Amino acid sequence: ELILKKILLLQPYFEDFYATKIRLFPTGLLYLAENLQKKFPALQITLLDCASSEEFTIPLPAKFQYLKAFYFPEDKNPFRLYGNFKHFGTKFETLKEYLQLNPFDVYAISSNFTAYSSYTCEIARLIKLIYPKSLVVAGGNNCSIEGEKMVESGAFDFAIQGEGEFTFPELLKSLMNKGSFLNISGLIY
Repeated sequence: ELILKKILLLQPYFEDFYATKIRLFPTGLLYLAENLQKKFPALQITLLDCASSEEFTIPLPAKFQYLKAFYFPEDKNPFRLYGNFKHFGTKFETLKEYLQLNPFDVYAISSNFTAYSSYTCEIARLIKLIYPKSLVVAGGNNCSIEGEKMVESGAFDFAIQGEGEFTFPELLKSLMNKGSFLNISGLIY
């Protein structure tokens, strides 16, 4: 029997020209946290929202250099397409320090947007670097598209397609009871 005490639900930071509230608010993780608290009242659930704390202007990545001809950061027109390229949320080093000081039994990372999946994977690799035997799970809309790829990368032990509120508790129950994962709908491993 595996004893699980602490679970981290993590909304990753991301980088883009702009952010919208729908990309910043961790709705899925809040639903998941509430459901887990009902099913596993002894578990300590921590939700770490790394997307909405801060924003910083950063250099335009090489892959977007071609856009320099079309955007002007100094343009203050409210109808402009692009402004500065920004990092939205917690800095990598700050997150690294937090993770080093706060070990968890399971890390569940939201991956809602394919365009930002590289940040989800970056965080998962960081967790595996700090805690090589940790269990890292990916969930969110993007897992329906890239779930298998994410698990194959070695950064994730599991990915969840579909409704995580149903699948994730089943995964935890199987982990705690050293049960099979075969009949867990939506689980990739």
